Amino acid sequence: MKNKSKRDAINNSTPLSISLTGESFRTNQRYKKQSIKVQFNQTEKAFFNGYFTMKTIAVQLDIDRSNICRYVATLRKLNRIQLVKKGNCPITKSSGVGFYTTIPEYCVSCNQLNLFEL
Repeated sequence: MKNKSKRDAINNSTPLSISLTGESFRTNQRYKKQSIKVQFNQTEKAFFNGYFTMKTIAVQLDIDRSNICRYVATLRKLNRIQLVKKGNCPITKSSGVGFYTTIPEYCVSCNQLNLFEL
């Protein structure tokens, strides 16, 4: 008896109207695939706003942390990002986490000579 009443309730319910055309169809933005170049550029720009952990940038940009780690490794090979300090992560509260930035003023080990230095 219970199964029959549940089945009748499902069959008598109003049908869902799903339109797959036009503006009414939306994909889940969280899992929408972005190109690698777009994610790489977003990561580099995000680190230019200050010094952050990789987890912080991953949460801000909604990009997988593993991809952020890969982009930071690439930026380190190109000498376009620097490790500023180590400390506690504001999200995970882990200790010994690296804070990175792409701002030249924060770079401690920049070997670039000044143009007008005597």
